[in-house]
Amino acid sequence: GCAHGALLLLVSGAETDAADHEGNTALMIAARDGHAICVLALLARSADVSRVDASGATALHHAAREGHIDALQALLVGGVDKDAEDGNGHTALAHATRQGHEICIEALSTYWPDLQ
Repeated sequence: GCAHGALLLLVSGAETDAADHEGNTALMIAARDGHAICVLALLARSADVSRVDASGATALHHAAREGHIDALQALLVGGVDKDAEDGNGHTALAHATRQGHEICIEALSTYWPDLQ
């Protein structure tokens, strides 16, 4: 699966923040596809949570847009800026709201890192 493959690549020395032609990193793809274990593995290897793709979106924007709560929560705990705006000025909360992902809306609305 994704976690096993990602761990093999990471152990082999793969660059955690390498990006494809659209600026997507492994962290963004894992978040977009809902692979929370991959997100955790990449965060453990210091993947850059603030990195943006060609549209200005972070991994958190991708997770929120697709409604992947486990990946979203892993990113929040991993230190991502929940209020970061993409290239169109939208936050992850705006993406979750637009898509109707209630559980992501709740997580983004109630997460206060200073209280964790």
